[in-house]
Amino acid sequence: MPSLGRQQFSQEKNAYILAWAVVFLYLVPYAYFGPDAPLLIHDNLDANFVWFKVLIDSGANFQANLFPIRQIADGVPRLAFPAETDGLFWLYKVLGPISAYSASRALMSLAGFAGMTLLLRRHVIPDERSNWIAYGVAACFATLPFWPAGFLSVAGMPLVLWSFLNIRQGDNAWHNWLIIVVFPFFSSLVLSGFFLLCPLGVLWLWDASRHRVTRYSLMALLVLALSYVLVNYRLFFSVLFEEGFVSHRVEFLAEGISLAQSMKRAFSLFVSGQYHAHSLHSYVILPVVFGFAVCLCWRCEPRLRRVFLVTAAFILVTSVLYGIWGSPTWGWEGGLELKRALNTVLPINLSRAHFLHPALWMILFAISLAAMQARWRRLGPVVALVIGFQIAYQFSRHELWVNRKGPSVSQFFAEKQFREIGEFIGKDKSEYRVASLGIHPSVAQFNGFYTLDGYLANYPLEYKHAFRKIIAGELERDAGLKKGFDGWGSRFYLFSSELKRHGGYLVNRSGNRFVVEKLSIDQEAFRKMGGRYIFSGVRINESANPGIRLRRTFLGGNVSAWDIYLYEVESDVVGATS
Repeated sequence: MPSLGRQQFSQEKNAYILAWAVVFLYLVPYAYFGPDAPLLIHDNLDANFVWFKVLIDSGANFQANLFPIRQIADGVPRLAFPAETDGLFWLYKVLGPISAYSASRALMSLAGFAGMTLLLRRHVIPDERSNWIAYGVAACFATLPFWPAGFLSVAGMPLVLWSFLNIRQGDNAWHNWLIIVVFPFFSSLVLSGFFLLCPLGVLWLWDASRHRVTRYSLMALLVLALSYVLVNYRLFFSVLFEEGFVSHRVEFLAEGISLAQSMKRAFSLFVSGQYHAHSLHSYVILPVVFGFAVCLCWRCEPRLRRVFLVTAAFILVTSVLYGIWGSPTWGWEGGLELKRALNTVLPINLSRAHFLHPALWMILFAISLAAMQARWRRLGPVVALVIGFQIAYQFSRHELWVNRKGPSVSQFFAEKQFREIGEFIGKDKSEYRVASLGIHPSVAQFNGFYTLDGYLANYPLEYKHAFRKIIAGELERDAGLKKGFDGWGSRFYLFSSELKRHGGYLVNRSGNRFVVEKLSIDQEAFRKMGGRYIFSGVRINESANPGIRLRRTFLGGNVSAWDIYLYEVESDVVGATS
């Protein structure tokens, strides 16, 4: 028996070291490539990555909610940007954007590994013979491609759940309370916090109905909720008390889809996961979990079976909710009126409960593997191989590998090229406004230019209507662009219907030779709003667009993702034609 114990200890130790090595290897490329890393663009480099920089550069970190930050849309209220209580804000402020990004990536993986290990070992599969499985599954969780803007919203979920369950069992160690208090500062209330509080509240009610409430479990729940209120004080203050600001979000118009389409999207979420909360469970985890549910669920110990069934039921129910509730741009046609009514009372997208799914799928994965090993001892190597396949698959979905054909951070923001553009214009950037054609406005914003266009989750409705006058001609030429802007509008870009038909309204490479023949923008509205220049990734036919004159071409070469054509809107000629 002693030798068996030593063998088990050696196996566990090796698994622990190997799991940490996997996490380390996953993070090394971020440190190695630095500014040359090809990072995710969608909802990252085009959005949150730059929001932090604009806010910090403005010096308006601690200003009142309605204080205007002039660099975007000629005065977006301070409340449209991340709060100064956001932990990610301080990373960006102290380290700068690129270093902060790498640091946040490391923190997500480290917190994910530590939290999942602790949660599995104490509350899910506490059998010591399953410790090595806990390490392997934790490594799987830590190497998921977490959405950068969410920070610990997904990655930190197991850690805070571990702390709450510890307190629920009467363990009042200081670190449990510290995690409960601090977690909201590193996660998002509207992405995951609300959806964590709800099931924890249901768990407390269940305990209360069975007279098993520990002395401090309700206090932990209240502390977590109050911490979220403190961190999001700007949001609560604006919703409850702020006057004088009407968000463009009030015009969100969801397209109604049939019940069959809703269920199809629910099934897709259940099987494949969702873009902003990758669980990557389709090819390895789902078959293993399904196999356990069919063959072993009713033969395993009752406690493990309860945890499995409750977790699986939560994923299933919230997947159906996702299909019915939808997003700001779609939802089940039979529930749209109810959705609009609830949004006036509770302005939270209820479909975002899927942000809990990555952690929950890993819990189901761990239970299934542990039960397989417990029933068939000789399956240990097979279990290890399954974990290895999952990790290998996740490495193939590594952010830097998936985006390897895209531009690096330095190429995307092209600081040298845009510095040359600023020097050529020769004026203080606050004296004029620019808009971008074919490239993300975040590029100009990162380089300090004041833009009429942008991408914001929350900005004044009045500005949306004003900007629409500029692009009305292009919206009328393309029903898809019109529908997207009028029914959503968070991207208020200088759209071109011709560019969209050519392959998309963005140009993702340098040297594009496509020519926009007619840019149907209202030049008078552009000038009245302070617009002077267009940073274009493609040529514009000047002869067909009087009033728009090419000033200079700035070739990107190898250091930029763009060839920039600098156009000046120089006259009062109205160019808005159909």
